[in-house]
Amino acid sequence: MLHLIHLALLLVSLSFAAARRVHPTNNTAWCIHALAVTPRSGTQLGVEGCTGTFRQEWNFFGSSSILQLKGTNLCAAPSAKRNGARVYLRDCPRDRGQWGEIMWHPAGGLRLSYDNTNFCLDNENGRLGMHNPVQIWDCYDGGAAQTWGFTGENGPTPPWQA
Repeated sequence: MLHLIHLALLLVSLSFAAARRVHPTNNTAWCIHALAVTPRSGTQLGVEGCTGTFRQEWNFFGSSSILQLKGTNLCAAPSAKRNGARVYLRDCPRDRGQWGEIMWHPAGGLRLSYDNTNFCLDNENGRLGMHNPVQIWDCYDGGAAQTWGFTGENGPTPPWQA
């Protein structure tokens, strides 16, 4: 019961916390976006024009580096551990070790790597266009499709900067 109370308090505090928008580093006009009017577990992530909608606002889950859609208990996770696996929203884990995390790592910009593997969050084909899917792919140096940044006023401090 106490665990449920803590979870409820966490969700309430996150819903009022400021958030960040995650975007390809070289273009802040585009953001990672939950591709559904009402995001839920199973909603695919894509790159869309930044509009300020809540579907483009991200926090970090607890004290981890897991991307969490602001005001929800939904976190970003790939559908499989292979090149081209699309990234979806899933219920955030009770235990971070339950499933692979998409985590921020500084590496010549910010890279989101998956579960301590050589997979990185990847903007499919590097395209900037409506509904362009976000996937995981082998990390490679100089990959603009794999380099991300964030913007937003008073957003949370990334754990690696805390």
